[in-house]
Amino acid sequence: MTAQFQLVMRSGPTPGQIFPLEEPEIMIGRENTSNLVINDAEVSRKHARLIRQASNYVIEDVGSTNGTFINGNRLRTPFILQGGETVTLGGNIVLSYESIKDPDATMLSVSLQALRKGEVVSVPELQKFEPPVPTPAPLVTKQEPADPIPSQPPKTKKTDRRWILVLVILLVLICICLVIVIAAYNAPTSFWCKVLPFIFNPQNYNCAP
Repeated sequence: MTAQFQLVMRSGPTPGQIFPLEEPEIMIGRENTSNLVINDAEVSRKHARLIRQASNYVIEDVGSTNGTFINGNRLRTPFILQGGETVTLGGNIVLSYESIKDPDATMLSVSLQALRKGEVVSVPELQKFEPPVPTPAPLVTKQEPADPIPSQPPKTKKTDRRWILVLVILLVLICICLVIVIAAYNAPTSFWCKVLPFIFNPQNYNCAP
């Protein structure tokens, strides 16, 4: 009977090795009498069992020492496998459960095995597995706040008023000084003799007694 599913070793003693699943019941273990022999210390002599059910396989742990894990979860009860799921035996053996009808999975498994053997592989389908080129993140523009804080009003008017006030005071002082100078200039000599007697000596100037 042609195999519809296979296990591909991703991590273990023979990475890339393919195990076609053909029998209705398949024993996995380290023992040579097992249908699928994996020689690793993490694998028990009788580790797990695969049983065909309808169009898939059911896997169950048969009392292994290090346990069987499906997608990282320890297997407690029989589990129906689906294509693409990961089966881990102990801590070292990682197997991928794949459908042989999937050409991409088969190509990838064969190519990985050939690469590890040093063979040159040229498979156009492998281009599908190239990582996508990251697109640059959009530039984030700085948004203005919805209600901006109003700026303080200019102080030019208040400054102009102060200068005008200073000029007015200066003009008033100048006018007062001019009045004093004119009044002093026109004052009689007797006035200066009384106000400034130490400058206007009565003997030198015609000062009234």
